[in-house]
Amino acid sequence: MGEENPRRVVVTARLDVRFRNPVPVAQPLVITGELVEERGRVVKARGRINDTQGVLLAEANVTLVNLTPELKEQISWDDADWRVYPERDQG
Repeated sequence: MGEENPRRVVVTARLDVRFRNPVPVAQPLVITGELVEERGRVVKARGRINDTQGVLLAEANVTLVNLTPELKEQISWDDADWRVYPERDQG
């Protein structure tokens, strides 16, 4: 789907979260997400939060919209306050 490892910048159009169990604070969590569908500038994805024992705590479906190239050019990447971590084995 698209070029390999693109610098994708999206905004949230819709976010539906279902909490299945209480989500603890100050404890490690396993957060995963996956791309479900990409159609034009619209992207659908889903995510899950599990505890370290594999218990599902929350799940979400999100609709995102890719920013236009003109808007992406206005972002100062040096000041961006986020990062993407590489995947790692959860086993």
